Amino acid sequence: MSRLKRLGRPAVGVLLVGAVIAVAVGFAVWLVQGGSFAVDFRFAYLPAAADVSHGVNPYPAATDPSVVAGSAYVYPPLLAVLLVPFTALPAMVAATIWVIVLLAALGVAIAACGVRDWRCYAAVAIWFPSVTAVQTANVSIPLALFASLAWRYRDRAGSAIAVGSAIGVKLALTPLLVWLWLRGSGRRAVQSVIVGGALVLVPWAAIGFAGIGGYAGLTRELARLEGVESYSVYALGLSAGLPSWLARAAWLGVGLGLVAASGAFARRGRDEQSFVLAVFASLALAPIVWLHVFVFLAVPLAIARPRFGPAWLLPLLMWGAPVTDGTGLETARVLLAAGLVLGVCLRPARSAQGAGRVSTAILAPE
Repeated sequence: MSRLKRLGRPAVGVLLVGAVIAVAVGFAVWLVQGGSFAVDFRFAYLPAAADVSHGVNPYPAATDPSVVAGSAYVYPPLLAVLLVPFTALPAMVAATIWVIVLLAALGVAIAACGVRDWRCYAAVAIWFPSVTAVQTANVSIPLALFASLAWRYRDRAGSAIAVGSAIGVKLALTPLLVWLWLRGSGRRAVQSVIVGGALVLVPWAAIGFAGIGGYAGLTRELARLEGVESYSVYALGLSAGLPSWLARAAWLGVGLGLVAASGAFARRGRDEQSFVLAVFASLALAPIVWLHVFVFLAVPLAIARPRFGPAWLLPLLMWGAPVTDGTGLETARVLLAAGLVLGVCLRPARSAQGAGRVSTAILAPE
């Protein structure tokens, strides 16, 4: 078995390095040929930042063509305010810098959870959600970073800052408030609400609360247009022929069930599993879930499996799925991969005594 381990480590390393190089080259060709480099940053975030810098309302009306085209800015104003300095640069230069920031943030997110095995970083680099998160250059990776920092500083004020910052950028990690509260950190949960509220309201006040009256209608219209085609339980239910109300009930049931399970684990003192479930609840309850959002899976995997193993390759099942507008079968495949990752993360790590199987010894040496 020790011989298998010695042979397996270099082989896996070579395969991972080769895969990273192949993905990087293919990614570069894709971007050059398709002109799709940093599309969300260039066509949604940067124009909104420019509007903010000129005192113009960054939010379109719900009937604006940009909403249908998917290029409308629909986040709270914090992100646009923070990106104002980028408007002084040529668009491609600004986008390149932003992509470099995203790549660094993804590495920091994994490292913050205690991962030191380089193979884990290589595996995440070849996930299709990671590739699309960089290609679109949106906020999925920064939100994953906030989630990892919430875990790392869970017993300190940093958790409230991380969760509050995530809420200030996008109301995506709200279930982490439940996790904070039920694990006995009620004060941190309240602090998160205060930080998040301030990060939403203060930037909005700075632009004279422009667009705040129509913001709810804008987000509802976007969810109506795109929610039926995203990688969610709701979209899967619709593709299976369920009526809209039943598909929506299933979507809410899964999301709230994950929140309830997170609370149950928190009350039993199983903090790691509680946090993992809260992260998955954030994914499940999001009204629009595109492929890049599943870069979030790096955080629970980093916590539950800080050493490389087969679990780090499960998200490769998502390769080939459309970035947006997936079919029912593609949605089922993506959600199956996410479900397998959840199952792995909820299981205790295999003990050294039980980790001696040849099938896992090569990929996950202890």
